[in-house]
Amino acid sequence: MNDSSPAPHRAGAIVLAVYVAVALATMALSGRHVRPLFEGFPTQQIPYKWVKPPPSFATGNQVPQPSITDVPLDASGSKAIGVTTEDGQLVLNLPVGATTANGSDTALRVLLRPLDPATLAPVPSGLLANGNAYQVQLAYQPSGAPATIKVAGNIILTVPSPSTTMLFSPDGKAWQKLVTQQVGGPTVIGSEFTAGGYFLGTAVKHKVSTKGTASSVPTVVLAAITAALALAIFFVPLGIRRLRSRPAAPGPARTSRKARASGRRTPTKKKGKRRR
Repeated sequence: MNDSSPAPHRAGAIVLAVYVAVALATMALSGRHVRPLFEGFPTQQIPYKWVKPPPSFATGNQVPQPSITDVPLDASGSKAIGVTTEDGQLVLNLPVGATTANGSDTALRVLLRPLDPATLAPVPSGLLANGNAYQVQLAYQPSGAPATIKVAGNIILTVPSPSTTMLFSPDGKAWQKLVTQQVGGPTVIGSEFTAGGYFLGTAVKHKVSTKGTASSVPTVVLAAITAALALAIFFVPLGIRRLRSRPAAPGPARTSRKARASGRRTPTKKKGKRRR
């Protein structure tokens, strides 16, 4: 069972759960399929908890723990639920009647288990695992029979770096992309929840050159070419204007047309002293 005393780092997750629960209630009362508006939702900057952190994040990392919550059942099915992991990195919201009643069972047990994504199927080409994978398991209690979702809810993941795609796998052997929405920021993503299974946020895989440097090398070259063109555009017209502004050099003495026609030069007047 979850600890009943809320921790400060769970405040953001609780607010998210309340928001989505209100959105689901609005959808149910209006009878319309309304997509919740997640833009502008506040998020907290909290250190990410890794199951298996990269070496640069190993120091000080706190390994996340699984969360188990029992939701009461009655003749109409499960109650509305909003459950989270202890660190708020996963939030699951289901409306009233998300699962039906099941014989003499009195509760729906929700298990949220963080996992190392390397223990599951490889992600699709062009993507990288972004943070932990999560197993979401729904089972009736006390029978332990698996529960089926009848009315869809929402699942929200916090990831360590910007992400646009959430993956889902019913058994962890193959992934499928979900329609994903950013929830108030690039590191919180949400999607529709229709079945238990495995969930994972992803990041786009950047190309790496043969020398082992990132794909920013072509960007540097392009920037250099752009700078050179900018200098050329500025200095070439300036040089042309300076050349045009220079005084013309003195040329040879001109001859008259008649002289040029006869092949003789026009005689020039010699300066002499005046007679008195």
